[in-house]
Amino acid sequence: MSGSSFTESVVEEAVLAWQKALGYAVLHGPPSRPASPRRSAATRTIATWCWKVACARRSFGLLPDLPPEEADELRSFADAVGVKTVFLLAPTSTAARRQAAMQVATGFLYFVSVTGVTGARKALPEDLPEQLTAVRAASPVPVVVGFGVSTAAQAHELAQVADGVVVGSAIVSRLAEEGSRAARVERVKRFVKGLKRAMKR
Repeated sequence: MSGSSFTESVVEEAVLAWQKALGYAVLHGPPSRPASPRRSAATRTIATWCWKVACARRSFGLLPDLPPEEADELRSFADAVGVKTVFLLAPTSTAARRQAAMQVATGFLYFVSVTGVTGARKALPEDLPEQLTAVRAASPVPVVVGFGVSTAAQAHELAQVADGVVVGSAIVSRLAEEGSRAARVERVKRFVKGLKRAMKR
Protein backbone atom coordinates (compact mmCIF):
# COMPACT_ATOMS: atom_id res chain seq x y z
CA MET A 1 0.00 0.00 0.00
CA SER A 2 1.28 3.44 -0.75
CA GLY A 3 0.71 6.76 0.90
CA SER A 4 1.33 10.39 -0.01
CA SER A 5 2.11 11.62 3.49
CA PHE A 6 5.87 11.14 3.27
CA THR A 7 8.08 14.19 2.82
CA GLU A 8 11.78 14.61 2.19
CA SER A 9 12.29 15.14 5.93
CA VAL A 10 10.67 11.78 6.66
CA VAL A 11 12.95 10.08 4.17
CA GLU A 12 15.91 11.79 5.80
CA GLU A 13 14.77 10.47 9.19
CA ALA A 14 14.61 7.00 7.67
CA VAL A 15 18.19 7.27 6.44
CA LEU A 16 19.40 8.45 9.84
CA ALA A 17 17.54 5.70 11.67
CA TRP A 18 19.02 3.19 9.26
CA GLN A 19 22.55 4.50 9.87
CA LYS A 20 22.04 4.33 13.61
CA ALA A 21 20.75 0.75 13.43
CA LEU A 22 23.79 -0.27 11.40
CA GLY A 23 26.05 1.08 14.10
CA TYR A 24 27.04 4.32 12.43
CA ALA A 25 27.22 7.64 14.21
CA VAL A 26 24.07 9.62 13.46
CA LEU A 27 25.25 12.41 11.19
CA HIS A 28 23.76 14.22 8.24
CA GLY A 29 25.27 13.06 5.00
CA PRO A 30 27.34 9.90 4.40
CA PRO A 31 27.80 7.57 7.37
CA SER A 32 30.94 8.13 9.39
CA ARG A 33 33.15 5.57 11.05
CA PRO A 34 31.16 2.73 12.64
CA ALA A 35 30.30 3.14 16.29
CA SER A 36 30.87 0.26 18.69
CA PRO A 37 29.42 -2.27 19.12
CA ARG A 38 28.11 -3.29 15.74
CA ARG A 39 24.49 -4.41 15.53
CA SER A 40 23.56 -7.99 14.68
CA ALA A 41 22.90 -9.08 11.11
CA ALA A 42 19.19 -9.51 11.92
CA THR A 43 18.97 -5.96 13.28
CA ARG A 44 20.74 -4.56 10.23
CA THR A 45 18.33 -6.43 7.96
CA ILE A 46 15.25 -5.10 9.77
CA ALA A 47 16.61 -1.55 9.87
CA THR A 48 17.50 -1.62 6.18
CA TRP A 49 14.03 -2.92 5.32
CA CYS A 50 12.32 -0.11 7.27
CA TRP A 51 14.58 2.42 5.57
CA LYS A 52 13.70 1.06 2.11
CA VAL A 53 9.97 1.06 2.87
CA ALA A 54 10.11 4.69 4.03
CA CYS A 55 12.27 5.82 1.11
CA ALA A 56 9.79 4.17 -1.26
CA ARG A 57 7.11 6.31 0.42
CA ARG A 58 5.02 3.35 1.53
CA SER A 59 2.69 3.77 4.48
CA PHE A 60 2.55 0.12 5.56
CA GLY A 61 5.02 -2.74 5.79
CA LEU A 62 4.56 -6.50 6.21
CA LEU A 63 7.34 -9.01 6.92
CA PRO A 64 5.48 -12.34 6.63
CA ASP A 65 8.24 -14.47 8.15
CA LEU A 66 8.74 -12.33 11.26
CA PRO A 67 6.63 -13.55 14.20
CA PRO A 68 5.10 -10.78 16.30
CA GLU A 69 6.80 -12.13 19.44
CA GLU A 70 10.14 -11.13 17.88
CA ALA A 71 9.05 -7.82 16.37
CA ASP A 72 10.11 -5.29 19.01
CA GLU A 73 13.00 -4.01 16.90
CA LEU A 74 10.83 -3.82 13.81
CA ARG A 75 8.23 -1.79 15.68
CA SER A 76 10.93 0.55 16.99
CA PHE A 77 12.56 1.21 13.62
CA ALA A 78 9.23 1.42 11.79
CA ASP A 79 7.90 3.95 14.31
CA ALA A 80 11.03 6.04 13.86
CA VAL A 81 10.42 6.49 10.14
CA GLY A 82 6.62 6.62 10.10
CA VAL A 83 5.92 3.17 8.68
CA LYS A 84 2.89 1.28 10.00
CA THR A 85 3.45 -2.40 10.77
CA VAL A 86 1.18 -5.21 9.56
CA PHE A 87 1.05 -8.76 10.93
CA LEU A 88 -0.58 -11.95 9.75
CA LEU A 89 -3.01 -14.07 11.73
CA ALA A 90 -4.48 -17.40 10.66
CA PRO A 91 -7.36 -19.64 11.75
CA THR A 92 -4.75 -21.76 13.55
CA SER A 93 -3.19 -18.83 15.47
CA THR A 94 -3.23 -19.34 19.21
CA ALA A 95 -4.70 -16.80 21.63
CA ALA A 96 -1.14 -15.87 22.64
CA ARG A 97 -0.10 -15.29 19.01
CA ARG A 98 -3.17 -13.15 18.37
CA GLN A 99 -2.44 -11.05 21.45
CA ALA A 100 1.21 -10.63 20.44
CA ALA A 101 0.21 -9.45 16.96
CA MET A 102 -2.26 -6.96 18.39
CA GLN A 103 0.44 -5.49 20.61
CA VAL A 104 2.91 -4.74 17.82
CA ALA A 105 0.67 -4.00 14.81
CA THR A 106 0.29 -0.27 14.17
CA GLY A 107 -1.27 -0.45 10.70
CA PHE A 108 -3.67 -3.38 10.57
CA LEU A 109 -3.95 -7.12 11.08
CA TYR A 110 -4.17 -9.32 8.00
CA PHE A 111 -6.31 -12.35 8.82
CA VAL A 112 -5.65 -15.30 6.52
CA SER A 113 -9.06 -16.84 5.83
CA VAL A 114 -7.88 -20.38 5.08
CA THR A 115 -4.95 -22.63 5.87
CA GLY A 116 -2.65 -23.66 3.05
CA VAL A 117 -1.57 -21.63 0.03
CA THR A 118 -3.24 -18.56 -1.38
CA GLY A 119 -5.72 -18.86 -4.23
CA ALA A 120 -9.38 -18.42 -5.07
CA ARG A 121 -11.80 -20.70 -3.21
CA LYS A 122 -15.39 -21.61 -4.07
CA ALA A 123 -16.29 -21.64 -0.38
CA LEU A 124 -14.75 -20.19 2.77
CA PRO A 125 -14.71 -21.81 6.24
CA GLU A 126 -18.08 -21.65 7.99
CA ASP A 127 -16.54 -20.40 11.22
CA LEU A 128 -14.58 -17.59 9.54
CA PRO A 129 -17.09 -14.81 10.39
CA GLU A 130 -17.06 -15.89 14.03
CA GLN A 131 -13.26 -15.82 14.16
CA LEU A 132 -13.08 -12.42 12.49
CA THR A 133 -15.65 -10.96 14.85
CA ALA A 134 -13.63 -12.11 17.85
CA VAL A 135 -10.34 -10.76 16.54
CA ARG A 136 -11.87 -7.46 15.46
CA ALA A 137 -13.50 -6.94 18.85
CA ALA A 138 -10.13 -7.27 20.60
CA SER A 139 -7.88 -5.53 18.07
CA PRO A 140 -6.77 -1.91 18.52
CA VAL A 141 -6.13 -1.66 14.75
CA PRO A 142 -8.30 -2.51 11.72
CA VAL A 143 -8.61 -6.15 10.67
CA VAL A 144 -8.63 -7.11 7.00
CA VAL A 145 -9.19 -10.59 5.59
CA GLY A 146 -7.73 -12.24 2.52
CA PHE A 147 -6.65 -15.54 0.91
CA GLY A 148 -9.33 -17.39 -1.00
CA VAL A 149 -11.78 -14.53 -1.54
CA SER A 150 -12.96 -14.81 -5.14
CA THR A 151 -16.59 -13.69 -5.49
CA ALA A 152 -18.70 -10.64 -4.79
CA ALA A 153 -20.88 -12.71 -2.45
CA GLN A 154 -17.86 -13.68 -0.35
CA ALA A 155 -16.64 -10.07 -0.26
CA HIS A 156 -20.09 -8.92 0.88
CA GLU A 157 -20.23 -11.50 3.66
CA LEU A 158 -16.74 -10.72 4.95
CA ALA A 159 -17.20 -6.95 4.77
CA GLN A 160 -19.82 -7.30 7.50
CA VAL A 161 -17.25 -8.65 9.98
CA ALA A 162 -13.94 -7.14 8.78
CA ASP A 163 -12.59 -3.67 8.08
CA GLY A 164 -11.31 -4.65 4.65
CA VAL A 165 -11.17 -7.50 2.16
CA VAL A 166 -8.08 -8.45 0.12
CA VAL A 167 -8.56 -10.06 -3.30
CA GLY A 168 -5.51 -11.18 -5.28
CA SER A 169 -5.66 -14.49 -7.12
CA ALA A 170 -9.11 -13.85 -8.56
CA ILE A 171 -7.78 -10.66 -10.18
CA VAL A 172 -4.65 -12.37 -11.47
CA SER A 173 -6.72 -15.14 -13.05
CA ARG A 174 -8.77 -12.57 -14.97
CA LEU A 175 -5.63 -10.87 -16.20
CA ALA A 176 -4.35 -14.24 -17.41
CA GLU A 177 -7.41 -14.91 -19.55
CA GLU A 178 -7.21 -14.40 -23.31
CA GLY A 179 -7.81 -11.02 -24.85
CA SER A 180 -6.10 -7.74 -25.59
CA ARG A 181 -4.51 -5.67 -22.86
CA ALA A 182 -7.46 -3.28 -22.92
CA ALA A 183 -9.94 -6.15 -22.70
CA ARG A 184 -8.17 -7.69 -19.72
CA VAL A 185 -8.01 -4.35 -17.92
CA GLU A 186 -11.71 -3.79 -18.55
CA ARG A 187 -12.46 -7.30 -17.25
CA VAL A 188 -10.64 -6.58 -14.00
CA LYS A 189 -12.31 -3.18 -13.64
CA ARG A 190 -15.76 -4.75 -13.91
CA PHE A 191 -14.82 -7.41 -11.38
CA VAL A 192 -13.44 -4.91 -8.86
CA LYS A 193 -16.44 -2.62 -9.25
CA GLY A 194 -18.68 -5.59 -8.52
CA LEU A 195 -16.69 -6.34 -5.38
CA LYS A 196 -17.00 -2.73 -4.21
CA ARG A 197 -20.75 -2.65 -4.80
CA ALA A 198 -21.17 -5.91 -2.90
CA MET A 199 -19.13 -4.68 0.06
CA LYS A 200 -21.18 -1.49 0.34
CA ARG A 201 -24.55 -3.27 0.40
